[in-house]
Amino acid sequence: MHKMPDGTMMKGKCHGGCDKKKSKKSMFPMKMKKGAFTKQATGANMTVKGFTKKVLSNPSQYKKRTVMRARLAKTLSKFN
Repeated sequence: MHKMPDGTMMKGKCHGGCDKKKSKKSMFPMKMKKGAFTKQATGANMTVKGFTKKVLSNPSQYKKRTVMRARLAKTLSKFN
């Protein structure tokens, strides 16, 4: 139940007119630097796609941030 500005109660999801506060939680738990994963890939003399496969096949060999960047690169490559 959500309380509307006029005081009435509404059942179901909030559609912007209720007093429910929005979450300020980010989709990503840490800040990402633009172009950082591409720079890592070129530093390894690989393409972004190839470096993504390499990192995701051996995540224990890379830092947590690099693995997160690889997952993001894989997800975003699906939109092209």
